[in-house]
Amino acid sequence: MKTTHTLIRKVAFIGSVSVLIILSSCASIISQSTYPVFIDSNPTEAKLTVTDKGGMVVYQGHTPKTLKLEAGDGYFQRAFYTIKFEHPDFETSIVRLESKVDGWYFGNIPFFMFFGMLVIDPLTGSMYKIDESTVYETLQFKNYHGLHITPFEKLPDEFKAAAIEVRGEQ
Repeated sequence: MKTTHTLIRKVAFIGSVSVLIILSSCASIISQSTYPVFIDSNPTEAKLTVTDKGGMVVYQGHTPKTLKLEAGDGYFQRAFYTIKFEHPDFETSIVRLESKVDGWYFGNIPFFMFFGMLVIDPLTGSMYKIDESTVYETLQFKNYHGLHITPFEKLPDEFKAAAIEVRGEQ
């Protein structure tokens, strides 16, 4: 009879510890490890290349696009992404997107859930979050340096043909 009680206590203890370990990661329970990010540009249909911090291509295509991006990039490593916009008539533009520590990660502290804080949340990437749900980039025309005024006589013929005469009050 004594061995049965001892066995039941051991099983109950192991079960309790297992449940605590599984539930000990606040950010993994409340938050997530991947986030949808909508990426668009003006003009649309710009060539889009998204790379991770190691330089690996995560996505290559055109805007607009919604991607699911990982917030973590390994044990205690947050994710960084480089988003490159290219269009034949516009300057190439590069935007950097990076994850931040999720506030829910610190929810482990009041409950003394250090296993979740030191193992589960860092391994799953749930200790980080991506705040930006939308990345929108306005591309600049190539070689555009502001307004240029050129005398009519120096305009190319195709521009002269399309010109409209405007007269102010005299």
